[in-house]
Amino acid sequence: MLIERVDWLARSKHTTALIVADRPGGNRTTERVFLHQCLEAIQRGTGYVNPRNIAINTLSTDSHLVRMLQAVDLFVSSVTSFVTGENTFSPPIFAAIKPLLASDLGRIGGVGLKLHPDYSYMNLYHWLLGDTHFVRNMAGYPLPVAHRKYPNNANTA
Repeated sequence: MLIERVDWLARSKHTTALIVADRPGGNRTTERVFLHQCLEAIQRGTGYVNPRNIAINTLSTDSHLVRMLQAVDLFVSSVTSFVTGENTFSPPIFAAIKPLLASDLGRIGGVGLKLHPDYSYMNLYHWLLGDTHFVRNMAGYPLPVAHRKYPNNANTA
Protein backbone atom coordinates (compact mmCIF):
# COMPACT_ATOMS: atom_id res chain seq x y z
CA MET A 1 0.00 0.00 0.00
CA LEU A 2 2.82 2.41 0.78
CA ILE A 3 4.28 2.00 -2.70
CA GLU A 4 0.84 2.74 -4.19
CA ARG A 5 0.41 5.87 -2.05
CA VAL A 6 3.95 7.14 -2.79
CA ASP A 7 3.48 6.60 -6.52
CA TRP A 8 0.07 8.34 -6.47
CA LEU A 9 1.46 11.33 -4.59
CA ALA A 10 4.50 11.63 -6.88
CA ARG A 11 2.28 11.35 -9.97
CA SER A 12 -0.11 14.01 -8.63
CA LYS A 13 2.87 16.34 -8.11
CA HIS A 14 4.36 15.53 -11.56
CA THR A 15 7.60 14.26 -10.06
CA THR A 16 9.37 11.08 -9.04
CA ALA A 17 9.91 9.78 -5.53
CA LEU A 18 12.43 7.82 -3.55
CA ILE A 19 11.46 5.51 -0.68
CA VAL A 20 13.86 5.19 2.24
CA ALA A 21 12.81 2.73 4.94
CA ASP A 22 14.08 1.77 8.34
CA ARG A 23 15.95 -1.52 8.22
CA PRO A 24 13.46 -4.28 9.08
CA GLY A 25 13.97 -6.26 12.27
CA GLY A 26 15.80 -9.55 11.89
CA ASN A 27 18.94 -10.29 9.95
CA ARG A 28 20.34 -9.36 6.53
CA THR A 29 18.26 -12.10 4.89
CA THR A 30 15.10 -10.46 6.24
CA GLU A 31 16.26 -7.14 4.80
CA ARG A 32 17.06 -8.67 1.41
CA VAL A 33 13.64 -10.34 1.25
CA PHE A 34 11.94 -7.02 2.13
CA LEU A 35 13.90 -5.07 -0.49
CA HIS A 36 13.27 -7.77 -3.10
CA GLN A 37 9.52 -7.62 -2.44
CA CYS A 38 9.62 -3.83 -2.81
CA LEU A 39 11.52 -4.14 -6.08
CA GLU A 40 8.97 -6.64 -7.44
CA ALA A 41 6.08 -4.34 -6.48
CA ILE A 42 7.77 -1.38 -8.17
CA GLN A 43 8.66 -3.30 -11.34
CA ARG A 44 5.57 -5.48 -11.74
CA GLY A 45 2.91 -3.44 -9.98
CA THR A 46 0.71 -4.26 -7.04
CA GLY A 47 -2.47 -5.50 -8.66
CA TYR A 48 -3.97 -2.02 -8.33
CA VAL A 49 -1.16 0.27 -9.43
CA ASN A 50 1.73 -0.01 -11.85
CA PRO A 51 4.21 2.37 -10.19
CA ARG A 52 5.89 4.67 -12.70
CA ASN A 53 6.94 7.55 -10.48
CA ILE A 54 9.30 5.79 -8.07
CA ALA A 55 12.86 6.48 -9.22
CA ILE A 56 14.68 3.41 -7.89
CA ASN A 57 14.13 0.48 -5.58
CA THR A 58 13.48 1.14 -1.88
CA LEU A 59 16.59 1.91 0.14
CA SER A 60 17.00 0.88 3.77
CA THR A 61 19.15 2.13 6.60
CA ASP A 62 19.12 2.19 10.40
CA SER A 63 16.67 4.88 11.49
CA HIS A 64 18.97 6.09 14.25
CA LEU A 65 21.30 7.33 11.50
CA VAL A 66 18.71 9.47 9.67
CA ARG A 67 16.71 12.17 11.46
CA MET A 68 14.00 12.12 8.79
CA LEU A 69 13.30 8.44 9.53
CA GLN A 70 13.13 9.25 13.23
CA ALA A 71 10.55 11.94 12.44
CA VAL A 72 8.61 9.44 10.33
CA ASP A 73 8.61 6.99 13.26
CA LEU A 74 7.09 9.70 15.47
CA PHE A 75 4.58 10.62 12.76
CA VAL A 76 3.48 7.01 12.13
CA SER A 77 3.27 6.07 15.80
CA SER A 78 1.18 9.15 16.59
CA VAL A 79 -1.23 8.52 13.71
CA THR A 80 -1.48 4.82 14.60
CA SER A 81 -2.21 5.67 18.25
CA PHE A 82 -4.92 8.11 17.21
CA VAL A 83 -6.57 5.72 14.74
CA THR A 84 -6.58 2.88 17.27
CA GLY A 85 -8.34 5.00 19.88
CA GLU A 86 -5.67 6.35 22.21
CA ASN A 87 -7.31 9.56 23.39
CA THR A 88 -4.93 11.17 25.89
CA PHE A 89 -1.77 12.12 24.00
CA SER A 90 -2.43 11.44 20.32
CA PRO A 91 -5.38 13.80 19.57
CA PRO A 92 -3.39 17.06 19.85
CA ILE A 93 -0.44 15.54 17.97
CA PHE A 94 -2.75 14.21 15.26
CA ALA A 95 -4.41 17.64 14.99
CA ALA A 96 -0.98 19.08 14.14
CA ILE A 97 -0.21 16.25 11.69
CA LYS A 98 -3.59 16.20 9.89
CA PRO A 99 -2.91 19.29 7.70
CA LEU A 100 0.22 17.54 6.38
CA LEU A 101 -1.74 14.55 5.05
CA ALA A 102 -2.39 14.40 1.32
CA SER A 103 -5.96 15.03 0.21
CA ASP A 104 -7.93 14.76 -3.00
CA LEU A 105 -11.52 15.56 -3.93
CA GLY A 106 -12.09 17.08 -0.49
CA ARG A 107 -11.12 14.02 1.52
CA ILE A 108 -8.06 12.62 3.29
CA GLY A 109 -9.41 9.07 3.71
CA GLY A 110 -7.92 6.68 1.19
CA VAL A 111 -5.39 9.33 0.10
CA GLY A 112 -3.32 10.68 3.00
CA LEU A 113 -4.50 8.01 5.42
CA LYS A 114 -5.40 4.55 4.17
CA LEU A 115 -7.22 1.97 6.28
CA HIS A 116 -7.43 -1.61 5.06
CA PRO A 117 -9.88 -2.77 4.00
CA ASP A 118 -11.22 0.74 3.60
CA TYR A 119 -14.56 -0.42 2.25
CA SER A 120 -15.22 -2.00 5.67
CA TYR A 121 -13.75 0.87 7.71
CA MET A 122 -14.88 3.83 5.59
CA ASN A 123 -16.86 5.37 8.45
CA LEU A 124 -13.64 5.91 10.39
CA TYR A 125 -12.63 8.36 7.67
CA HIS A 126 -15.67 10.40 8.72
CA TRP A 127 -15.19 10.17 12.49
CA LEU A 128 -11.40 10.55 12.58
CA LEU A 129 -10.71 12.84 9.63
CA GLY A 130 -13.98 14.70 9.11
CA ASP A 131 -14.45 13.32 5.58
CA THR A 132 -18.01 13.75 4.32
CA HIS A 133 -17.72 11.22 1.47
CA PHE A 134 -16.02 7.94 0.73
CA VAL A 135 -14.71 7.97 -2.84
CA ARG A 136 -14.34 4.83 -4.93
CA ASN A 137 -13.96 4.82 -8.72
CA MET A 138 -14.64 8.57 -8.86
CA ALA A 139 -18.05 8.13 -7.17
CA GLY A 140 -18.71 9.64 -3.74
CA TYR A 141 -20.78 7.94 -1.04
CA PRO A 142 -22.00 10.12 1.85
CA LEU A 143 -20.55 9.20 5.24
CA PRO A 144 -21.34 7.65 7.65
CA VAL A 145 -22.81 4.53 6.02
CA ALA A 146 -25.22 2.68 8.32
CA HIS A 147 -24.36 -0.85 7.15
CA ARG A 148 -20.58 -0.51 7.57
CA LYS A 149 -18.46 -0.77 10.72
CA TYR A 150 -18.48 2.23 13.07
CA PRO A 151 -21.76 3.76 11.82
CA ASN A 152 -22.32 5.92 14.94
CA ASN A 153 -18.86 6.84 16.23
CA ALA A 154 -15.20 5.87 16.11
CA ASN A 155 -15.37 3.77 19.27
CA THR A 156 -18.18 1.29 18.60
CA ALA A 157 -18.06 -1.03 15.62
